[in-house]
Amino acid sequence: LLVLLYKRYYTNFGNKMSNKDRVIKELTALMNNEDTNNCWGVDYWDDDNHDPYHWQVTIIPPKESIYDGGFFKLEVKIPTDYPSSRPNIKFLTKIYHCNIGQSDGSICLSTLNNWNSNYSMEDVLNHITVLLHKQNPDSPMNGFMKDEYKNNRSQFDKNAKEWVQKYANVNVFESKIGRAVQQECRDRS
Repeated sequence: LLVLLYKRYYTNFGNKMSNKDRVIKELTALMNNEDTNNCWGVDYWDDDNHDPYHWQVTIIPPKESIYDGGFFKLEVKIPTDYPSSRPNIKFLTKIYHCNIGQSDGSICLSTLNNWNSNYSMEDVLNHITVLLHKQNPDSPMNGFMKDEYKNNRSQFDKNAKEWVQKYANVNVFESKIGRAVQQECRDRS
């Protein structure tokens, strides 16, 4: 285990990988992600300013999810002392979800709340994708949605699907990366 951790965080020259090098390595790996289990796209926030600490992510939820058919844009800001500090991630696309804040898109996710420097951005995106399939009403951002999720699931699902159509469908989603992810996910099906 120690050998694996050593190889993960140190270069071939024995020097500790800089924070920026790690961020760039993770960004590059995610931009070239060909994992058929995940449908997301990652790119720089601004095409003209390739800031490795500011990303845009587009996630297409799993087909079994009530959010199927939606395209969800997230903003990721990575602190310069990453991985010692956790990334700041928020949904920019409105979503009817008990673990995601309606007003600011903040995410209640154990991976972020109990941050460990061994986590990678791929780990975080995997957990967000799982959250789109399986909500955690025991750790809600919104008490009303939590109650509806637990006590009136059919109404919750109906509301979530309406929000997908209103805020997250392909017609309202204007993004180069969103269209690329959509095509890539179709090609994998």
